[in-house]
Amino acid sequence: MGQQAVYRLRNRLPPTDFMDAAIRSACDAAISKQARILVDAEEQAVQPGIDEWVMRYQEYCNKRTPGTATMYGTYQAYLKSTPERLARHLATAESQGFTLGVKLVRGAYLRTEPRHLIWDTKADTDKCYDGIVEAIL
Repeated sequence: MGQQAVYRLRNRLPPTDFMDAAIRSACDAAISKQARILVDAEEQAVQPGIDEWVMRYQEYCNKRTPGTATMYGTYQAYLKSTPERLARHLATAESQGFTLGVKLVRGAYLRTEPRHLIWDTKADTDKCYDGIVEAIL
């Protein structure tokens, strides 16, 4: 979807009708093949828009596959905001009746993210990661 999608994500705009149809088509194909869609995380300048789209399409996909997830969002444990963000997403999934797909990683943008967004030490990141795993299980 190229630069138009990046623009829309960066500005927290919904997908265009064309994008929506294409994403739903990919979701339908994944569901019919019992495949999974894993959406990677990005830098925080784009991530809030990605989160909005992922939650939108998790509801679409994952409501159709009760008790399992077809689409997964990625959560980066090195970000201080991740526990609260994940808690919000879990609450949304529960209230809207779908399984939240969670792909948990330590993080990938250590060199480019603003330092104040990241845990101070790797040990802090590990503690966050382990705490999230324990809470989800």
